[in-house]
Amino acid sequence: MQTVIRFIIQFCNTYFEILLAIMVYLFIGMAVVIVAAKIRNISIKALKGRVQSFMFFLVVGVEVLLVFLSAAIFLSNLGKKPKLDLTARVLASTEWVNDELEIYFIVDKALVSIQSNGSGRRNVFEARDEIVEYHFSPDGTKILILTTKDLIQHNLKDLTSEVIASLHLPETEERVALKGVINGIRWAPDNQKICYRLARWSRYSSHDQWYIYDTQTKTKQAIVSPAVKIASLVWDKDAEDLYYIWFEALDTSIRGNPYEVKVYRVSSETLKPEQILKFPFDQAIIPDENLAVRGVDVFRGADDLSFGRSGKKRYSWVSEQGPKLGIDEDDMLYYVRDRWWRRRLYQVPRVVEISAIPKYQYDGGKLAIQYVRWLPSGRYVIMEHHFYGVLIMEPETGKIGILVNEKGNTFGWY
Repeated sequence: MQTVIRFIIQFCNTYFEILLAIMVYLFIGMAVVIVAAKIRNISIKALKGRVQSFMFFLVVGVEVLLVFLSAAIFLSNLGKKPKLDLTARVLASTEWVNDELEIYFIVDKALVSIQSNGSGRRNVFEARDEIVEYHFSPDGTKILILTTKDLIQHNLKDLTSEVIASLHLPETEERVALKGVINGIRWAPDNQKICYRLARWSRYSSHDQWYIYDTQTKTKQAIVSPAVKIASLVWDKDAEDLYYIWFEALDTSIRGNPYEVKVYRVSSETLKPEQILKFPFDQAIIPDENLAVRGVDVFRGADDLSFGRSGKKRYSWVSEQGPKLGIDEDDMLYYVRDRWWRRRLYQVPRVVEISAIPKYQYDGGKLAIQYVRWLPSGRYVIMEHHFYGVLIMEPETGKIGILVNEKGNTFGWY
């Protein structure tokens, strides 16, 4: 009986907006019927005889039930929730997950994969240094793995690896500290070429260069340094050329638009940037559709196959299907299925770390969960828990289990 009651409360809490809408529509419908009866001078008794008394009292009973049920759901949602620890009844496995998906994640210097039901764990690649991000090729046969020092291509079929680029930073600190970064990594749609940026700098000099690497010939070519600094490059759909966009701010007192868009093309033959388009625009971002009507078809397919620790890819609070997950000011993990109703799931505990900066200590430490991300199906959420490792949760039911009992982050899939 308790299980049935718990299910009803959970169901109504999830679909509270629909429940509230039904209650309001029933109330409005009853009000319209009663007002119409008054206007036509029809007594309620006569009205019941016409509409049938059974249906009349049924509607009234349902309305009263919905009012009490809505009040109960509202009050229960405001009540104390279990902490996301042993009191939350965390299951020891994810065998119940009905989602055939191989999940990849980073564990220090290793890229690991495991099925969403907890089976088939394996180390895909082990690096010498800490892994920062990884990028699947569009056909899924290769992965570009970026560590703190190297860019490595790993073949998933024959399990071979090769270093494409390296920062060659000194192992020990010297009088002139040399720093560097590799970023801007993008696969071409033909799976045979990539582009990336390699930058190194010190107190006295700097070097910033973009490269195109051919995975078939294993050769790289440097792009001629332009007058305008390249922030990022994107391939066209034919894997022939690269494009980058520059936004120049305009004086709105004499111009109708605040920005002037300049589109540059880098030909794979000349490797020299050339300006091909220039037009005014009303914001500092331009949709790909606006470029397509001007003859520039860019390839964005590899963006969804890139996973890193920094930027927007770390968290994915809103799924592609629409439901939303979040943490409010009371450290409550909540779920929004439709528009506005927040169903509170768990109290997220905080972890005090001696080495943490003071601002976290004032709040009781950092949150115990990190790297929250929706799985592609939109049904489950994966996250890292400070104590339990990698968890998978079904927000619709609040069910949660341990995928693997070790810390992992930067979740991704092909």
